[in-house]
Amino acid sequence: LALNSLYTANLLWEAYASSYDLVMYTRPDMAYTTPLSAFDLQRLQDFRDRGEDAWLRASWQSWFGDCDRFAIGTPGAMTVWGKRLHNTIEYINQGNRLGSETYLHWAMRKYVHLL
Repeated sequence: LALNSLYTANLLWEAYASSYDLVMYTRPDMAYTTPLSAFDLQRLQDFRDRGEDAWLRASWQSWFGDCDRFAIGTPGAMTVWGKRLHNTIEYINQGNRLGSETYLHWAMRKYVHLL
């Protein structure tokens, strides 16, 4: 259900992706108190300006994958984040169990740069 919800949310903004410099996914039930680094945001923008996709993940509370509670990146990178539902069969067919953070790690590394 969570992956389907992310997919649906992605469809809502994707038609306007060229209007956005960066896109952020956050869980609505969380309070984020760690400030974003202006340096990291500029690096993301530099990727965007070069026509490349990149994303930045939270470095805290990751369980053998990538933290799926927060991410910010270029629209193309965050489309991969939001539409990763499409790659579940491939991931499972490789003998993997569908754990949220390990699957996110696999899907994002397959398609985009990580800062």
